[in-house]
Amino acid sequence: MEYTLLSMLPDAPPEFAYRAELRPADVRRQVFALYAASVEAAELALQNYRGKVYGIVVTKTERFTWKSLGQGLYHLGIQLESPWLEMLQPMLHLVNSEQMLSNQVAGCARELLRAEEDRGRLVREFESYRSSLQAELTDRKRAEEEVRTLNCELEQRVLERTAELHDTNERLLRSNAELEQFAYAASHDLQEPLRM
Repeated sequence: MEYTLLSMLPDAPPEFAYRAELRPADVRRQVFALYAASVEAAELALQNYRGKVYGIVVTKTERFTWKSLGQGLYHLGIQLESPWLEMLQPMLHLVNSEQMLSNQVAGCARELLRAEEDRGRLVREFESYRSSLQAELTDRKRAEEEVRTLNCELEQRVLERTAELHDTNERLLRSNAELEQFAYAASHDLQEPLRM
């Protein structure tokens, strides 16, 4: 595991690379250890990077301390006479593991967000499809009702026309019968001699 040793103080132990001011490249690439006069000074220097970096703030203290500063930052209080550099390596490894887990969680959160967006899109598409189907069914029902109405009107017309034809047929049959009687009578009268 690679890590960067940085310092904001000229009196930092020689193992630390001295930087009077932190640059984004110093803290964003990998886990870092930052030697500072106090936790407050380190937090002030890192305020633009909170939530984006993982590292350990090292300060000189009377006794060993280790505590979380929140969101990927930890404070290591050391006595410079102790073998603190050997202790720093596993602690940096621990912070690096936290960074990897955090990146995995962020990746899962992005996937979850993408899945939620896909679900929302699918729901909207389904609602649109359902609405268009419902409109189509409404139109189809209206058309079927119109066809039924037209069929009823047509059947009524057919019945009326059939009744008219039946009446006309009966009148024609009566008229034909009357004409036949007239023709018979006329023929009978023509066959009898004329009397005067």
